Amino acid sequence: MHNIHITNHFQNSITLIPDHFIDRHLAAASGEFVKVYLYIQRHLKYSSDLSIHVIADSLRMTEADVKRALAYWQAEGVLQFSEPVPATAYGAAALDHSLQQTVPVKETLSPSIVASRMEEEGLSHLAFMADTYLGKPLSQTELNTLFYFYDRLHFPVDLIEYLLEYCVSNNKKSMRYIETVAISWYEQGIDTIDKAKEAMVIYNKNYYAVMKAFGISNRNPGPAEAAFIKKWLEEYQFDLAIILEACNRTISSISQPSFPYADSILARWKTAQVHTLDDVKALDSQYMTTRKNAVRPAREQQASSASNRFHNFEQRDYNYQDLEQQFIRKVNGLSATSEQ
Repeated sequence: MHNIHITNHFQNSITLIPDHFIDRHLAAASGEFVKVYLYIQRHLKYSSDLSIHVIADSLRMTEADVKRALAYWQAEGVLQFSEPVPATAYGAAALDHSLQQTVPVKETLSPSIVASRMEEEGLSHLAFMADTYLGKPLSQTELNTLFYFYDRLHFPVDLIEYLLEYCVSNNKKSMRYIETVAISWYEQGIDTIDKAKEAMVIYNKNYYAVMKAFGISNRNPGPAEAAFIKKWLEEYQFDLAIILEACNRTISSISQPSFPYADSILARWKTAQVHTLDDVKALDSQYMTTRKNAVRPAREQQASSASNRFHNFEQRDYNYQDLEQQFIRKVNGLSATSEQ
């Protein structure tokens, strides 16, 4: 069976999912993140606060997983919260993507129309430049796409030439790829060469290195992802090596790329005054030392409690973030017990 006929028999209590979410976010998001998004959409109609505990219990997830999902959707610009994500309760609101610039539909021009358009001086020059950049005469379909940039996206001829130059310089000669970039520029409001050059600055080797560390190689960083990378490079002023280490630890910890999770690691390192990978190793060493010292008293207590064999096990409930905070206080010359 190749076709599926879908019929909705329930007209009440319907949860609507925006087309923008399906078109732009569904494929990239993990299944767990999508579950949290759908659950929130289900409850948005009631305009009430939700508890992270309730969400986790309802979806059979951990609270930490729910918080990661919320941070992801906030970073993607899909949801916004009235309180920081780690709070136990929050108010959520879906962002109205209907206000974003709608991408014009590409119309298929007849061969006669394409031929007549080729007589226009600006478009004939543009077609010639496209032939030159792509190294071959454009097909009817490719010419149709080229005119789409000019007629529907309202790109000036010089911007279309720069678009072709940019894509070809990155070894991308597929008109489908070029169209994807053009639509992305249109959505970002790019309508001049200067704006395009400014936008392309973010896609330098550092940005691609981070994407590669996360195992993402088939696309450019999205706006939210680029904002995180810019924050790490410019605000935190971390070297690329430290950022990549945080990315690697993110994958090791949760087995999937997560810019918010990596940001939480880098934020702690920033607070701990980490500047080099040696500082990271020192932080790890401090953690292992503290962990070792914490295990020893537990073993001594076990020896004195041997009368009950069911109690004869090690209690290992350590919080890595708490231990990092102890190290941070030590770095800052504060006593680990000053807050007690």
